[in-house]
Amino acid sequence: MKDHSDTIIRLLERFDIPYWEAGKNVSEGITINVECPLCDDVSNHCGIFRNSMEFHCWKCGRKGNLTYLLARITHRPIEFFLEEIKASGITFEQDSEQIIKDIFAPTELKIAEKRSFKVKLPEYFKPVQEADSTLLEDYMLRRNISLDVLIQHQCGICEVGEYMNRLIIPVVFEEVLVGFQAADMTGRSETKYKADSKDSEIKNYFYGWDTLNMSLGYVVVIEGVLDKWRLGSNALASFGITLTDKQKRLLIDLRPRKLIFAPDGDAYLDACRQSQEFTPFIEEVYVVQLPDYWIDFNTKISEDPDSLGTEKVWELIQNECFIER
Repeated sequence: MKDHSDTIIRLLERFDIPYWEAGKNVSEGITINVECPLCDDVSNHCGIFRNSMEFHCWKCGRKGNLTYLLARITHRPIEFFLEEIKASGITFEQDSEQIIKDIFAPTELKIAEKRSFKVKLPEYFKPVQEADSTLLEDYMLRRNISLDVLIQHQCGICEVGEYMNRLIIPVVFEEVLVGFQAADMTGRSETKYKADSKDSEIKNYFYGWDTLNMSLGYVVVIEGVLDKWRLGSNALASFGITLTDKQKRLLIDLRPRKLIFAPDGDAYLDACRQSQEFTPFIEEVYVVQLPDYWIDFNTKISEDPDSLGTEKVWELIQNECFIER
């Protein structure tokens, strides 16, 4: 296999990326090493193989194509480095879409259809048609949710069984039911949300996917379903701050011009780190910081889009990300 050391070194030097050809952590004659941008590496654990132009970090275990590594380090698009390598006379077979497939596990868009059983709503699911219980009325008032919102999103309640006293929120992806969330309406349960206990797949999808309007040019990723209800059609709920590889792949395949993360206040730094994985693929990536405040010396409140309110969150997004609502 041909040695591509000259091309690798030329690109590293052109973009002022420090590299090592010998010494600690380097497989001399096999790899050219850099500090890994995907972890907290400070000792050149990331080896670029001279023949295959692929990389592997001995510290965090991440691996992939040189174009992705350079894009992460320099914050330039993958396509830029594909052209750079082609200009060197190297026939580079992978395109950016294939590189994405190599980095993240393939997405099974219709996993629910391939199961040995069909996803079902709870046995005692009763669709919300009117606020006909004091518990539901109190919950709606406390969370500032209208009856129309619950009906629009095909929610229901369970008055008995495993999900008793919970609001059932169906999770639909490309018109396929992939699971549900069951929100405690009493305010007393230690488990605020429960998911389909059989084999929930919702963490491989986003809530709100089917209502996206990509002509708007942006997508806002938030953590919770109620957050999504507050922000509207072009918000996606990810069911937590940490995205799965399948969720990452979905966002990259979606290719919005602007990808905006609006995490709960206490998850801002985690969202910043995670957002960097998308900069090689998406033109503009933002993380909007929601405020924290202290109610006494020992208690800090971290805001989320649900508690902060629609107008205030949109004001922050518009000011930082330059979009029209």
